[in-house]
Amino acid sequence: GGEADSAAGEESMYVSVGGVENGGASAERVMRSAFEVLDDNCVSLKAQYALARRVVLWRGAPPSDSGGVDAASCRAVAACIAEVHEGSGVLEVPILAAARHERGRGHGSVLVALLVQMGAALGCRLLVVSATTESARFWLTMGLHTLAGCSPEIRATLRELAQSSQRRGFANSIAMAMPLPRVPRRRGDAGAGGGGWLSCGAAGGGALAAAFARLLARVPPEQALAAADAPSALGYEDINSAGSFKLAADGRRVPIAYSPGERMQIGVPYAKLQAFCTPGSRGWGVGASG
Repeated sequence: GGEADSAAGEESMYVSVGGVENGGASAERVMRSAFEVLDDNCVSLKAQYALARRVVLWRGAPPSDSGGVDAASCRAVAACIAEVHEGSGVLEVPILAAARHERGRGHGSVLVALLVQMGAALGCRLLVVSATTESARFWLTMGLHTLAGCSPEIRATLRELAQSSQRRGFANSIAMAMPLPRVPRRRGDAGAGGGGWLSCGAAGGGALAAAFARLLARVPPEQALAAADAPSALGYEDINSAGSFKLAADGRRVPIAYSPGERMQIGVPYAKLQAFCTPGSRGWGVGASG
């Protein structure tokens, strides 16, 4: 625990890590609301999920003077199941969900940023998730990729994890992964079995600070911006109509002209495009999934 940092208005945000009792029925409702069918063992941390932990993101009133947090004064806004595979250095998240009435407000991004921070502090090398068709785009925005877009080293690690029967992915899920930042593991860092409440502050690391910035800048649904108004309101330039170009050393945009033979012959929906890292020094490329 510790002193709470206010995240928005008079409410603060907290993350709790623990066993099946963590979050109780509130956390279970959050997770079940995102899936039509959900393995009871996963929610209850039984059988193959016995070593996993519940991670719950809360929003509500500040803690008492004694530093404790009254769960009755907070509401669970996002929750996940997480397990550290110490032998392979993988932090696996079989399920992650935001409360149905809280979706679109950035809480999922904050929880992912916290998982990245936790995983890095525990010495994990990779974050691995089981995505659904509907959630794959969210995970892409968080920096994860399907196996086709991962480096050979990451693919090899995931194959070894699958062959060892440690991975907890569920039927028809899509495995997605990202490398975690390397940070020194400090003496006293909590292990995978730790528990308790922690306050979430916007100053808690780069990824977490960025997630909080997105959360606080999120426009409520009733104030949503039209696509034409978004660039000026949010401070970016829409270049969809600019055509293909490359940047010169002085920053000028130099149009790129393609010969008929170089043009893409088959139209691919943007939603199916994925970035992937090519071997050697060639950098990043774009491919199509599905």
